[in-house]
Amino acid sequence: MGFHLGASRHSQSLTVIQGSNCDHLEPKILLLPWFKHRSTFSDSFGHRSPEREASPLLSTENPHLAADMTWPRGIFLLCCFWPSDLAQQPPARQTVMMSMMPDAFDDQYIGCAKEMETEAPALMKNELEKSTLLKRAWKNSSIHWEEVREYLYTDLPKGFKEEHGRAIIAYTDNFLRRQLNKAVQESGASSDAYHTHFHFKAFHYYLTRALQLLRMDCNLMYEIPVYRGVHHIRYQHNGCAPIRFGYFASSSFEIKKAEEFGKDTFFTIHTCFGVPILYFSYILNENEALIPVNEIFSVFPGDSGDNSFVLRSTNRTCSYFNCAFLGFLVALTGGCQSGPSPTSACQAYGLSTGCGSWTYVFSSFGAVVNSCTPSVRSLDISGDSV
Repeated sequence: MGFHLGASRHSQSLTVIQGSNCDHLEPKILLLPWFKHRSTFSDSFGHRSPEREASPLLSTENPHLAADMTWPRGIFLLCCFWPSDLAQQPPARQTVMMSMMPDAFDDQYIGCAKEMETEAPALMKNELEKSTLLKRAWKNSSIHWEEVREYLYTDLPKGFKEEHGRAIIAYTDNFLRRQLNKAVQESGASSDAYHTHFHFKAFHYYLTRALQLLRMDCNLMYEIPVYRGVHHIRYQHNGCAPIRFGYFASSSFEIKKAEEFGKDTFFTIHTCFGVPILYFSYILNENEALIPVNEIFSVFPGDSGDNSFVLRSTNRTCSYFNCAFLGFLVALTGGCQSGPSPTSACQAYGLSTGCGSWTYVFSSFGAVVNSCTPSVRSLDISGDSV
């Protein structure tokens, strides 16, 4: 069971057809206001070639390098005599308990976006000088941004700048993605950890702000699940406690594509704050959606055993940090007592109770998501810019 997607440059809509045999199904139409069709070819390596005719945008027919590969005699002999000690068992699976991930750096820059827009360029320049990986990814993003802007410029939201787009593009560089997310997961343990050891301050701001600006209405995004496959990590969860990913979580609209990344844990995700970024990505056929660090989910068992989960967004976010680079915290209502916090209390946007016995009621869907029931309040922060 999966989704087949198609986009029209003129209608700016996304057609979603569920099922492996779509002939007998009526398509659902999800309007994505800033989406356009892009006629760009992405090969097996993820390199763009505008000169070549594009295959259908989200086709299920993905070319495989092995299909056209021949094996010279020398390579075959090398394989035959490869040292046997390299044929080892795969690494043991790591077990990770899902939680609110209190050590993650999760700043949302609520109330200080204008100040950060002023500070970020000089900060970014400094960080580029210290990281060869970031410098390379940022330089490459400049070239690709020109192509992206050509197709999406008139549909990008107000306030969306080149740096926001380039941050998304650079994030889809797999090497940078891994290093960034490792740093995000570890740099929220304390204020000192952020200021001393987190070397993606400007990049984190640009990427976070990009997701805020591109965020769609929850009713639109939540309706279509996205999928995330994980390799060599078995996630576990106890009770009805809410969770956050605690890093920028990549996912795909295509279940088969997500399975290619791993099946040791598999998530079916209904997100409110995630954003489709396939038109920014270097690799179009991943059909990627990007979920922010701080979105809160309720957890349910999946239908594929104890290694699969269904995550349903609470349409809430929770952050321990806010405006950390500027050295101050903007007071927000609510409290999130999920663990030690460098700001004394996790700032939970819209939540009125502590963790452990939370229940989330979707006012927009009219449904209680799990068995615990406290009161909740709504606070829409998606449009905050100052």
